[in-house]
Amino acid sequence: FREKSPTTVSMLRIGSITTTLIFDSLKPRHICLYNSGAFPFEVAICTDYLSNNMTYNSGGEIVVEYSVEIRGIPAEYNRISVKVSEL
Repeated sequence: FREKSPTTVSMLRIGSITTTLIFDSLKPRHICLYNSGAFPFEVAICTDYLSNNMTYNSGGEIVVEYSVEIRGIPAEYNRISVKVSEL
C-alpha cells in the first residue's frame, strides 16, 4: 500500500502460483489475473470492507473482507487481517 492512499491495498503471491490482488474501498471491483501454473485466468476481486491504519514507522493493522468471482459467479468470501508492531 501507499501510506498516502490507504484506501487501496495490493497483495502479491509469488511462487508456482502467482497473482496480484487489488483491494480498493473507492473502486471495490477489480479484475486480476490468477496464474495457476497450468493456465492463467481472470478473477474479479470485490472488496466488501477495507480498514487500513498501517504506517511505515509504527505499524498498525490492515483488515480486508472480499469476495472472489469467477466468470461473474461468486466463488468464495475471505477475510484477511494483518497486524504489524514493533518487537
